[in-house]
Amino acid sequence: MREIEQALDARLGKLRAKIPALVEALRGHVREHHRFMLRELLKHLDHLGQCLATASARIAELTAKPAWAAQREPS
Repeated sequence: MREIEQALDARLGKLRAKIPALVEALRGHVREHHRFMLRELLKHLDHLGQCLATASARIAELTAKPAWAAQREPS
């Protein structure tokens, strides 16, 4: 059960306060298949986070002012 709590804690941010209630609700009901599925879902969330970071970096790159434009602005 500690493994699940640690994984949830690392990924849930604002929802951390709800972890104890979630862990208590799942106590005794999580089997190996459930742990497998939770691991897969957490891997997917990590991947989506990486995709979001990549897209955000690209957007920042495309919306940044070119160097020549920044030089023309009066100080």
